[in-house]
Amino acid sequence: MSRTIHDIDAQRARWLRYRTGQQLTIETGEDFALGGLARYAEDPDLRLVFLPSDPDGDPVPLDSETLDWLKGPRPTPYGGRPPRWGHRNRVTSNALVAYEQNRDDAGWARYLALHRHGGVELVPGNVAYNGRDTRVFALRQIVGLAWIAAALQSEVAERWYVTPPFELTIALRNTNGAVLGQLR
Repeated sequence: MSRTIHDIDAQRARWLRYRTGQQLTIETGEDFALGGLARYAEDPDLRLVFLPSDPDGDPVPLDSETLDWLKGPRPTPYGGRPPRWGHRNRVTSNALVAYEQNRDDAGWARYLALHRHGGVELVPGNVAYNGRDTRVFALRQIVGLAWIAAALQSEVAERWYVTPPFELTIALRNTNGAVLGQLR
């Protein structure tokens, strides 16, 4: 199927509209990446969001069967230990969420969400650390998490017939003066 430039522009406009509503554009300033479900997270360093071709669609049922599938064990694409997303879960009007919350009065420490539109979102907790007075983002961990998210997104697309193309947003927060670490 051949797409015209107008189709591609319309696609990009839909993604931009969604990202803007999620505070995933640079114009957001200090609240960058803190929209949508991330408003429940404890000051996340990283937010990964996959968007399907139709961010307004609803191919994924938000029911207990889907939640059980989401929370089910699955191997990582690279053979390492899979991350734990948490023992708690929540159903919102737009997503199923597995999350960890260290205290009842605190935000989510990390979460994995499957949106009604068929996109996957995750906030893994801390992926940045301070080294010699410099904020360092753990590149290997970020790449591994993006790989996990991509593998899960592929499963979602196959299971619920979510059509491509997809857009992946990798949102790193508080990067002023920061560096990438763990390059080996």
